[in-house]
Amino acid sequence: ALDTPPTDLVRGTLRYRSTPLGTAATRADVARTIQHGLPGGSMPALAAARPAQVAALIDHLVGLGLVLAPESAARTVPPVPALAVGDRAAYDRLVLRGRALYAALECSRCHGSEGRGDGSDAVLEWSDGRRVRARDFKPRDARDVPAARMRTGATPEAIWRVIMNGLDARGMPGVGALFDEARGVNGRVPVERRLVPPLFEPELAAVGVVVFDDGPYEERLEYLHVAGARSDDIAFGDDWALVLYVLHLLRSEADVARDAMAWPQQGAVR
Repeated sequence: ALDTPPTDLVRGTLRYRSTPLGTAATRADVARTIQHGLPGGSMPALAAARPAQVAALIDHLVGLGLVLAPESAARTVPPVPALAVGDRAAYDRLVLRGRALYAALECSRCHGSEGRGDGSDAVLEWSDGRRVRARDFKPRDARDVPAARMRTGATPEAIWRVIMNGLDARGMPGVGALFDEARGVNGRVPVERRLVPPLFEPELAAVGVVVFDDGPYEERLEYLHVAGARSDDIAFGDDWALVLYVLHLLRSEADVARDAMAWPQQGAVR
């Protein structure tokens, strides 16, 4: 009877995984969910549980029929890149790049152009028939802390896993395959989707948005920037730029004005 019905642990799909969409979760994924719970939902954290107790719980779930993937199936989270403290110019440039990616990869269709969960497809039906609303990233009121509502947490690694691996084929498919392809061909994978809505900002040219005179949607990202895939080794790849933009959305305008550095290497999101 919960607002979000609990997952069928035997026949259902565990959505909070480190593995690609459509595959089983790993033992480490299940342990992470048990220990941290699902903030903003109805599943509490068992942070005080000892490792042996968590292992026993997982063994019981396997005995009930839960299928797990080997740890080798997990998509490895790359090292979190450095962002110099106080480098506002770099921060603004990366946020702008992340915003362009957010639009080009059609995140705004569900989450809305400003991350308020009000896109045209904000209410959608997942593969198991559940109707859910896309996550809103912005504060709902002066006391709301959106980071506390992120189901898997608001660390850059947690957000990276969700963005790359997705949650559901019909709900949030993830973009990991696109980035995997880009790494395999030295970052030369074009992002063909038009930016929706059009972003008429000259600054976008500086972050790799090219202009086409072919209709109402005139601007698009030309290629993905993938860390380590090219000879110049872009340290802060597009995957992390997109993560940074989500973290930026999680903050209030007052927080951003007071301290622009939302990158959690400097501490928890405030």
